[in-house]
This record gives sequence, structure tokens and C-alpha cells, in this order.
Amino acid sequence: MKELISNNNCLSLLDMIIINGDVSVSNIVYDNGFAYIYGNGFQVDSNNMYIGNKKIPATDYTVFNSTCIKLSFSYSSSDTSIIVQGAVFTWNPIFIDNVSNFKTEGGSITVSGNYLQDLNADNLNYIVLSNSPRFYNTISNSNISMTMNVFNVPNSFLNTIAGGNIPLIISIRNKNITDTWGFIEPTITNVNMSSNSITITGDSFGTVPSNVIVTVDDFTIQTVSVTNHTQIIADSSSLPSGYFNIAGQKNIGIKLKNYSDSYIINIRPIPKSVTSVSSDKGGIITVSGDLFNQLRSNGAQTTRSITVGPFSCDNTQPLFLNSNAFTCVMPPLKSSSDEGLNLPVSITIDDAESTVSISFSYDIPRVESIQQFGNLISVRGSRLYSPLSNDSKVVINATSYTPQSIRVDNTTMFNDITKVDSRIFILDLPIDQNLLGGSYLGYTTIHKGILRSNEVPFVIKPDIGTITFPPTKGGLISINGALFRNPINVTLDNKISKTPCTNATLFSTNLITCNLAPGSGKNISILVTVNNLTLNSMISYQPPLVISATSVTQSGGFVTIFGENFSPENLDVLINGTSCSTAPTCLSDTMILCPLSSDVITNQFNFDGYVPVSVFVNGQVDTKSVFKVESVSGTSRFNYLPIILPIGIITVLFIVGTTVVLTYIKIKKYRQLKAVMKFINSD
Repeated sequence: MKELISNNNCLSLLDMIIINGDVSVSNIVYDNGFAYIYGNGFQVDSNNMYIGNKKIPATDYTVFNSTCIKLSFSYSSSDTSIIVQGAVFTWNPIFIDNVSNFKTEGGSITVSGNYLQDLNADNLNYIVLSNSPRFYNTISNSNISMTMNVFNVPNSFLNTIAGGNIPLIISIRNKNITDTWGFIEPTITNVNMSSNSITITGDSFGTVPSNVIVTVDDFTIQTVSVTNHTQIIADSSSLPSGYFNIAGQKNIGIKLKNYSDSYIINIRPIPKSVTSVSSDKGGIITVSGDLFNQLRSNGAQTTRSITVGPFSCDNTQPLFLNSNAFTCVMPPLKSSSDEGLNLPVSITIDDAESTVSISFSYDIPRVESIQQFGNLISVRGSRLYSPLSNDSKVVINATSYTPQSIRVDNTTMFNDITKVDSRIFILDLPIDQNLLGGSYLGYTTIHKGILRSNEVPFVIKPDIGTITFPPTKGGLISINGALFRNPINVTLDNKISKTPCTNATLFSTNLITCNLAPGSGKNISILVTVNNLTLNSMISYQPPLVISATSVTQSGGFVTIFGENFSPENLDVLINGTSCSTAPTCLSDTMILCPLSSDVITNQFNFDGYVPVSVFVNGQVDTKSVFKVESVSGTSRFNYLPIILPIGIITVLFIVGTTVVLTYIKIKKYRQLKAVMKFINSD
């Protein structure tokens, strides 16, 4: 605030008009160290000017024309009048350079300038704000008050005024200067939203809710409270539902009388994932996340754009209605440089740009399945190969393999019009000695191993080829196949009970042996567990073998049948189609007793040589013609049973002893073979 008239308000000397007549002074405008005197009849060549009783040297003023004089002066509080060429006028220099303001929290008004000291202790300078009482100068030191007056405004009065353009009267030594004054404008520093309210933080808000108008974009909402001049709480329940869950820039504004301020809230979209495309073709990618709204609260379409590194992802569209995903089209790459890796993805919706960082890379492979086909493993998926890198690998349990072949499923393609890439690549690799039966995790890599696919579980199943036939007395069996590995377990499952095959041993990836318990029958389920994978196959015991049978006379007796792989399970014997007189008895796996009565022999047999003997064991049978009835001459019949029975028992004991010896020799040879194999495998 300056009472200052510039030189341009006075005519230059060349344009000076001399007016003869009485000299008069109409006004004096003071500046810092000089003043402009306005009036009439000023003479250029007159040297007749006094301040108080001191004559003013001609060098201290310039008469521009008959109406304007510029005067340089030194202030003295004792001087109260000025004489200009005989005309007397009040001399009261006041120069105001600035009037301070303060926040609504309260404070003091400082008037700065020059020549501002009070008239005296009983006549202090003062100010009046609007209809306020007088607030007096608090600076008593005359040297300080020369250039600065301070007026304290009580807080009790501040609540009665607000904003700016408040009428102000500054009274300096009984001269009133009028102007307008205003608080420091309100400033918003932060805005927080809750479900039904908005909290605005800042300063110079005042304390009267009715003075404050809060707006959100084009909506005006109710001001609930203004606390400590620094916090405004407004009711946002009148806004459209979910207004702050829609991405975009929201303008929060306040109006305080003729003052206003605003604050931009960015409701930012939050990208969470992005798909990949092949570098040789480019194509459609999908960016998914939260706050990916397609419509504003008024139903209008949002504006949105997606950038990926240096690329603009064109034609941004919703994946589908009300989805949290947008699609756009990425261009293909021209070279195999690293420009296609780890590119930051940014999405902007209604001028609010995402700040959450996710990365996009071309050619990220995706595996759909890994399957075993015989001795091959086939990996099927998208982007498993790129001509720009040409270094596809398959990684299984941390071991990397180079595919034997790479091919494209000929039912898939890239659509140049829609930019949809449906190509499916298939990587084939042979199963080597490190990939034995078991469960695995596999994935693929590309671009020097930098890009890797998702991990997919798969199973390599061992294969059972043949299983040797065990004798009914049990013993060592061999399971031949492929891709065997430890741990192993073998169990016989006859649907009634499960019997373990003991001492299961892995001789090689192609051979398992174990000791099977005694039994009989055919097509019995056998469960072979290899590295926690259970394989189901069938096994059959060796069928019974009839070798010979003792004879009886017409008077009957016990027929002893000799052979192999006999068993009491489901045992039956037919001699010449006729069952034994009572149930046959299995003495061992090599001997069966079949009693025949004289009536059976008389009625069912003739005496013309050997007749067939059939032995049935648990669904298996063997038949040999090894039995005959011995005829007795004359009418007397000699009973040979007391002679034959001891001989038969001795024979049985001999056979049993021989079998034990042979079994011992066989077990010994087996253990020797096992030791040799273990030695070979250790090399």
C-alpha cells in the first residue's frame, strides 16, 4: 500500500504551463524519502518553500509544472506544516509499504513503511477491521514504530469475519487511510476418505462450518465441522455409491467467502498381472488389476491408456463388461535384444496413473501339460519357442534338457487380423537314465534362461514287461521292465488278502526280484510300487505237473501221485475221470495221496494198461496217463498195501530230502549272483 504518484502524473518541464495567480496546495502524497505536492500556481523559478520553520534548499525539490512538485525531505516529528510559495498546508508524512495478514488461527497485523510513529503516548495509532473496535499499536519504541506498527487482533473477534476484502482503516497520527484486508488464504494439505465422510486437513479454515463450502468435482456436500482452523469434516454420503472406488482424478475444493483452494486426489488403478505375447508376432495382452473401471459414476465411458516400457499398447478395450481387466495390442519386436524384457506396465484411467509396478516381458512361456508317451516326454504350451532367441530348454527337477524336436500343433495359428495368437508348441525329449519312474516338476525356459514358464507336475510311469512264474512252494521271482528305481515294494493281492513279496531288490532299472510266499493259481494281481507309484500287473504260479503214480490192486488202496507244484488250495484229483473215494491229501508240493476203494476200481476201471490222472490246483490242471490197476491171478487176492505203503513213505522222504538240498544249492547260487551284481553296479 503506497500513497505514491509517479513522475508520469506530473507534466515534464517541456510541457510546463505557467499559470499566474494565487498558489494553493490540494494534496500531498508521501513516498519513502520524498513527496509529491499537488496544487495550483506553482512557479518554476520560485525558491520559497519551508517545512516548519526550515527553508528547503532548491536542490531538494523540482517544480515539474504549475500543479506538481517533487520534494526530497528528511522527516522530523516536530514539523507539522509546509509552506509552498506562500501557501500553507498540513505536513504529516505517512508512507505505508505493506500490511501483513495472518491465518484464521489468529495473530497480529503489522503495518510496515516509514514515518509511522504515534502522535504521542495518549494518541496511539490504531486499526479498525470492518465493525471492530479499535486495535492499538503495541510498539512503544519510537525508533521501531517509525517503520513498523503492530496491532493485536483478539481471537474472540476473528470468528465474526472471514475471507478477504474486509474493510480496513489505518489511523496514523489521526490520519485515516482506508483499504481492504484479508486472512491468509486457506490451504489444503491432505484429504482422507472414509465410507461416508471426507476429512480435509490444512490451515486457515476458520471455525464456522457455515462459512465453508466443500465440493467434490461437480458435487457440493455438507460441511459437518471445522476444528481448530485446520480440519474440515464433510458428509460424503450424498455422493454416488462407490464414488471413490472409481479410478480417476477427484477434485476436492473448499470455498471460504471469496477465497478458495482445491486438492487433487488420484484414485489410481492397481495393475496386478499381465499376460505375455510372442516377440515375433506381438498381439493382444491382458492387464488385470483392481479399480479397472470402465464407466464413471454418471455412466460415461472412462478414458484409459496403457503403456509398456517405450511402447504404447494400442486399442485398449475391456476384456468383457464389468471385468477388472483391459486388453491392448503390443507390436512385435524387430530384434532379439533385451528391449523386450522387464518392461514397466502403466495404466492411466481418467488422468490417474498407476504407481504399482508390474513388469511385462515378451515370450514368457506357458506350459499347459507335460506327458509321457512311451520313451518320450512331450511338453505342450504357448510361447515355448521364439525364433528371436532359439534357445528353448526343458528343466526337470533342476536339470536342463535340450528338446529333441520342436514343433507347432498344426491345428493352431496366429490370426493377423484379430492379433490373437493361439499357436501351441510341442517340445519332445527322450527319457534318459536320470528320468526314472516317479513324480516330477517341470518347466521351460527361453532367452538364455531368463524367462521361465509356470511349473507343472507330471509322472513318469515305470513299465512292467514280464514276470517269471513262481512254483507253488514259493520262491524267487523276477519282474522285468523299465524305469525302475528305489524305493520299491511288491505285494500279491488275491482279493482276499495281500501278501508281501519279501526281500524286494532293485538289481537294475530293468529288473526287480523278490521272494514270493507259497501259493497257487493264475492271473493273480500283483502290485509293484516304484518310488511311490503303484503299478498293477498279473502273475501266475506254475501249473501242477503230474509225473507218476503208484498202482493199486483190485482190492483198492492209496494211490500216490508224484509231480511238481502241488498245493492243497482248491485241490481235486480225477483218475480215469473218477474222483478219489475220499478227499485227496496234499503231502507236499510234489506228492498227493488219493484213496481208491475196491468198489470204485471194480466199477470204473479196466485192466488194460495206464489211465489218465488229472490233478487240479486252484484253477490249473495237468493230466498224464500214469496209473494202472494191477491184476491178481487166480481167485485169491494178495493185499500189497502193507508192502507198498512203507516203500512209498521212504520214497517221499527221499524226494523231500532231495528237494531241500537242491533248494539250498539254488539259494546259495542266488546269493552269489546277487553279490556279483552288487559289485558290478558299484563300478
